[in-house]
Amino acid sequence: ISEGRAALMLVNKTDVDIKKDLNFSISWSYDGKTIFDNQKVSYFIKDSGELPSNMTAPAIAPLNEEQMKIVDGMSDPSKMILRMSDVNAVE
Repeated sequence: ISEGRAALMLVNKTDVDIKKDLNFSISWSYDGKTIFDNQKVSYFIKDSGELPSNMTAPAIAPLNEEQMKIVDGMSDPSKMILRMSDVNAVE
């Protein structure tokens, strides 16, 4: 986390290389406090490159002051929930 941004890792656990832009949603909470609730995120091939099978790429998400306070207070990974949903390839 740096300067109001969270760096998340996008992991391609499929057997297929990702060669198209992706749109997806992230829900992230810690100890019952919501950081993101279905936050829309896009992964653009032109910016980040193709994502081969079993590889990772960074995904950056902005954080406001309230979200930063929650993230700064994290100390127990077992209290964190992170969900990715609504994954769609952009044609």
